[in-house]
Amino acid sequence: MTNSSSSAAARVVSLRRGRFGRLPSQHHDNERGRRSCEVRTRRRPRALASSKRPAEALSKDVQGAQVEGAESPSTSKVSKRWFSPLRWILALAELLDSGPNLGPAPNELPEEDREGLAFQGRCESELMFSGGCFWCLQRALDSSDAIEETTVGYTGGILNQPTYGQVQSRKSGHVECVLVKVRGGAYADLNTVMKLYLDSIDPTDDVGQGNNVGPQYRSCVFYHTDAQLKAAKEALAAESERRGGRTLAVRVRKATRFWKAEEVHQDYYEKNGIDPEPDV
Repeated sequence: MTNSSSSAAARVVSLRRGRFGRLPSQHHDNERGRRSCEVRTRRRPRALASSKRPAEALSKDVQGAQVEGAESPSTSKVSKRWFSPLRWILALAELLDSGPNLGPAPNELPEEDREGLAFQGRCESELMFSGGCFWCLQRALDSSDAIEETTVGYTGGILNQPTYGQVQSRKSGHVECVLVKVRGGAYADLNTVMKLYLDSIDPTDDVGQGNNVGPQYRSCVFYHTDAQLKAAKEALAAESERRGGRTLAVRVRKATRFWKAEEVHQDYYEKNGIDPEPDV
């Protein structure tokens, strides 16, 4: 009786232990724990990878930005050298030392061809000035009692009978100029006119005058007598000395043919009731 009871109990325990010799409750508990551990073990690298991904992406973005915006050592050195104060000072000094460009303008009448288009001055008291818009310059020169008459027109280019549009195209080589007749023709009056002319423009501007930029606005004295040439040189020398020895951007040229401008440009401000300040 006892043996049969013991064998029955052993079979019950064996059935309860299952295949692996553990009680079902222990087997499930251990299996559940093992699986949860495996899940945590498998998920941990994913979590770590996901947590590292922004850092890696940020690192790559930063490296890409650094590579994209970075300068090579040679470029960096060049930039530093270029932006150094000493280099700027030297560049400015070189620019000032070079002075204005007083060479021939594009399509300016060559010196050897000037005899063929000689200035048709009616008397020795006539000469021409240019510097900026001829409307403004004529108005400024008319203010002097030493000037008897002024006429605006074009001179210094290779084209015959140029129009305003052709001069403005910068292809004819002409400048807008003012033909001046000095009252009485005295040398003292000529010096007065020269000084008034230099006071009416910026003699240091070699690209035009103010907003009027281009070769058709270049500053120049067009002489046709030795007395006029002498007066021009003396006036320019005095103005340069007054400005500390600075080289002026006013050309001095032998006068060539003067072409009178269209009537609409003659005494423009007086006809239209405008009193402008001269270009300075």
